[in-house]
Amino acid sequence: MWPLDHVFGERLGSKLRPVISLLTDFGLGDPYVAQVKAVILSYCRDAAIIDLTHEVQAFNELQAAFILKVSAPHMPEGTIHLCVIDPGVGTRRRGIILETARGDVFIGPDTGFMAPAAEELGVKAAYVIDESKLPARRSETFHARDVFAHVAGRLALGAGPRELGE
Repeated sequence: MWPLDHVFGERLGSKLRPVISLLTDFGLGDPYVAQVKAVILSYCRDAAIIDLTHEVQAFNELQAAFILKVSAPHMPEGTIHLCVIDPGVGTRRRGIILETARGDVFIGPDTGFMAPAAEELGVKAAYVIDESKLPARRSETFHARDVFAHVAGRLALGAGPRELGE
């Protein structure tokens, strides 16, 4: 073990453990953030999960876009950003994965609020999440847990965005 691994993160082989940032409008007065984290950790117990905030005003995509754009460049390169501000929850809107030139990945609903942060890091590719590659049991209103957290967990294990999207 390196002397400062306890500060900078344990090494997995030659790679630092995966970092996942969370940005939601869920608040912290209920179990929803914990459920999202539990799904991620069920895939990758070594993931370092950073809470950007869960106090975005409900459905306020402009506020979320600002927070994400000013925060993402300060995260470690290759961070997986799980972002859920979803005015269209329960509808047939798409889930997307945005891959950046810096190696970061953004996961969330296709509403546009992730675009400014992804563009800041150089958008390399965009994919629509292929839900046939995820567990079949899903609620209609909690895609953060039942879709996006599974994608984040699989990416943390080393899956590529193209493997989970089309």
